[in-house]
Amino acid sequence: MNGKWFLFIFSVSFLLSCQSKQTLTDTVAPDIQWGYLKSAYLSLPVSISLAKVERRVNDAIPWQFRNAAWPDFDVRGCGEPQIKYTVSRDSIHLKPEGNTLYFEMNLSYGIEGNYCPLCYDGQCKSPLLPFSCGVQKEQGRRMHWMGKIIWSIGADFQLKTRSETLKLKALDPCEFTFLKMDFTKMVQQEFEKAIAAALQSGDQKMNKINLLQSYQPTLQLLNSGIELNQNEFLLVQPQMVSMSPVELKNKRMVTSVGLEAQVSWSNGPAKGSKLSPKFQYVKEQKTVPWELEISLTWEAIQRLLRTQWEGKSMTLNDSGSNIFFKEITVYSKDLGSIQLEGVVDILTEKAKRKNVRFNLTARPVLDKQGQNLILQDVEFDLGFKNKILELGIGWELMQKRWKEENYNQIGLQKMLSSVVLEVNKKVSAIKTEQLGIIGAFHQALIKRLNLREEGIEMTLALSGQWELLINP
Repeated sequence: MNGKWFLFIFSVSFLLSCQSKQTLTDTVAPDIQWGYLKSAYLSLPVSISLAKVERRVNDAIPWQFRNAAWPDFDVRGCGEPQIKYTVSRDSIHLKPEGNTLYFEMNLSYGIEGNYCPLCYDGQCKSPLLPFSCGVQKEQGRRMHWMGKIIWSIGADFQLKTRSETLKLKALDPCEFTFLKMDFTKMVQQEFEKAIAAALQSGDQKMNKINLLQSYQPTLQLLNSGIELNQNEFLLVQPQMVSMSPVELKNKRMVTSVGLEAQVSWSNGPAKGSKLSPKFQYVKEQKTVPWELEISLTWEAIQRLLRTQWEGKSMTLNDSGSNIFFKEITVYSKDLGSIQLEGVVDILTEKAKRKNVRFNLTARPVLDKQGQNLILQDVEFDLGFKNKILELGIGWELMQKRWKEENYNQIGLQKMLSSVVLEVNKKVSAIKTEQLGIIGAFHQALIKRLNLREEGIEMTLALSGQWELLINP
């Protein structure tokens, strides 16, 4: 497993937050402005192909082991068999459990050697007796090897592994009855030494790997700021990367990686060095939605209302009396309130009034679903009230129908859907040969809002499901 997923998550964070002052669509709030992610927490399921991990481990472990003196016999004292052996393995099979990779494989081995049946004073006094097992035309003898690799990542992203053999069992003996000797145990002991040395060598190489080291230039760029336009920089300051336990699902190693970062804007690059993010293990990732800051100008709110109100009529009673909305204009009255001016036609059984003007002030608040602005404390101007009464329409009826037909709210569902579509479009463009991301944000809800002189600032919560594929 390499560190490429780490940079990939940074790129997701970057692309989700670098849309400053961008037009969303021409039909819904065309002048919507993106803000920034104050504190972004992204939790991604990460899926790694188990077959490709096995392939990499296979490439790291020798396929064949031989005695130290190969192709010669190992030198031993007289009376001890002189042997040479070859052990070949088949493909490794992994089973991940948390931070442990269990492995097992079948081995095939063969032995050739000489034995002196008569020794005197350390010298062989008889002809050497040759023997062999599992070589030439004989089928190789079988052995089964089981072991594990325990891995961890330090707070400084230093990779640590510890590999060991759990069991090495000979399935086929290598016995020579005429010598009354069994060389199976001898080969097994020799092989245990060889694989212990190979595992130790592999651990030493792996323990030199720092997953963050090769991405220090990228971290420095993110911390100091990425220039988007003149005098406009995006600052991404990763703070914490977390990982939950690894599981095996559908022949893929699956975990969940969390990235917490501070994302902000600046008029210039940040000065001074920043601390590198830390790494930690967690039992489960936080389910924190992404919070995106956006703002709607009063002109954008006006266009939304014109889309929802203009050309529509509000029925007042069963007799056909109605109010037809012709023009809507939105102003900022004072902090916390908005002002609407409109032109309507009023039709009743007795009379028809064209181009009647009205003026109302209201306090917009967020509804419980986070998808609409509710106009509370609505106050109409006195002239409009008098005109309604002159036409024989009860004012209480007018207020009742106003709420029943939802003219006391500003619907933002289309605008929120446009935000989701735009963000998903940016994320779906992230692809490399080694990495991919699948999924989508499904919903954006308004979490907080704040009225300003220029418009309304909103904090959106984006929720959805994403999966990061390594070696897809």
